[in-house]
Amino acid sequence: MSAQALIHKQVLKNNHKSLNEALMRATDALIFSSVCTIYEPLTHHDIGCINAAKYHLASGGNKVRAQLSLTAGLSLGMIENDIIIIAAVSELLHNASLIHDDIQDGDTTRRGIETVWKKFGVNTALCTGDLLLSAAYGVLANLSKLTLIPRLVSTIHHRTATVIQGQSCDILCKTKPVDNVAEYQNITIAKSGALLSLPLELALIGSHHSQAISLARQAAECFAIGYQIADDLCDIEKDGARDGNGESMNIIFVLKASKVTGDLRAMAVNLALQNLDQSIALTTKLPSNAGSALAELAKSLKTKLVMACN
Repeated sequence: MSAQALIHKQVLKNNHKSLNEALMRATDALIFSSVCTIYEPLTHHDIGCINAAKYHLASGGNKVRAQLSLTAGLSLGMIENDIIIIAAVSELLHNASLIHDDIQDGDTTRRGIETVWKKFGVNTALCTGDLLLSAAYGVLANLSKLTLIPRLVSTIHHRTATVIQGQSCDILCKTKPVDNVAEYQNITIAKSGALLSLPLELALIGSHHSQAISLARQAAECFAIGYQIADDLCDIEKDGARDGNGESMNIIFVLKASKVTGDLRAMAVNLALQNLDQSIALTTKLPSNAGSALAELAKSLKTKLVMACN
């Protein structure tokens, strides 16, 4: 590659990064406005769920799903406003699930601060999660391609329903532990893979590339398994039985219950690496490099897992 071509490539990369950062700021603004607007004249009351939403959103997070949306949307040639909308939808749904998950799991901290239920109470946290969930559909109403909204709404519902089913199965694991890896993977795909797949699915629908949705879903599901295993390896002590409750679903406990012999941690790492490799391979088949952000996440997680084992 010539020096001029290298310079041109770097300029394009810098321009893309700047645009991505601008779109992320616009996404944050849209998310904030969608949940923090008082629609009725209730200013004489302290709107607890709005304060709780502001508190939760201010804590930041990695915004992985927004980044997946922005990268895919730009790669697929969507208009900027529509890209911002699908990124906001994906993040709103994810954050709603986090608030509700923290209640169910009894977690008292998230992102280094108290969880919403711990700070504001369970009832306010439930309302706050519901507010974010509803806001996702409200944001979608402003998409430029009105004819695509029914398909997008249907997809959002299906992926959200899948998450709820996966979370329900995860809760049952405390009283009926999972004892085989296949079931572990299926539950992980449902509770984690669905909202990782959704940003890519929305971008593909919004750019008229629906034929690639199955590939995107498989890539996200494989990544979700790899990510969950990595997370489990860090949370073995936390996921153990406590306060009279059963163990949370964790790959090490699942392997132990399945009666396999050998180094359980090494088996878990190998399973994670296999899924991450599969995710990377699948992203290369998506149109216009739409899965590049997911591939980079998978590569980064692979590196961390390998380093942790050496």
